[in-house]
Amino acid sequence: MKSEVQSALLQGIVTLLRPSRKDGVKTKPQILEDPSAPQLSNPLPVFIQQAACARTIG
Repeated sequence: MKSEVQSALLQGIVTLLRPSRKDGVKTKPQILEDPSAPQLSNPLPVFIQQAACARTIG
């Protein structure tokens, strides 16, 4: 039971956090425009959110 709920919850969260094509075209957050900030690709912050959710559930 626990693994069924855990699997369904994880799948739902990943589906919600998966970036869509229109999200990939959006401008970067202002903090990422800072020249002293590390250069990150557009969907990377979303993948970090996915990993954090998976880590919390798993």
